[in-house]
Amino acid sequence: MWQTRGSPTSVSSRASVAGTVPPVEERIIELEVKTAYQDKVIADLDEVLRTFTARVEELSRELAELKESVRAEQSTIGPANEKPPHY
Repeated sequence: MWQTRGSPTSVSSRASVAGTVPPVEERIIELEVKTAYQDKVIADLDEVLRTFTARVEELSRELAELKESVRAEQSTIGPANEKPPHY
């Protein structure tokens, strides 16, 4: 129970006196709306996270391919494997 100046009062009498506490039904509806909104936000953020994760994985594969390509080119082409032009 809520207290006003040390005296216990019921929720309904407190609401009628102060006018600040909404009825239980309104509070439940408000919580349901907030929960639905949070569920939507979580679903949206999950989709964004999945998209970014897929993109990071794609870029990681491309980077690995580029690194391998550079390594392969360095081992076959370069001054160490070519004779100088004056030979």
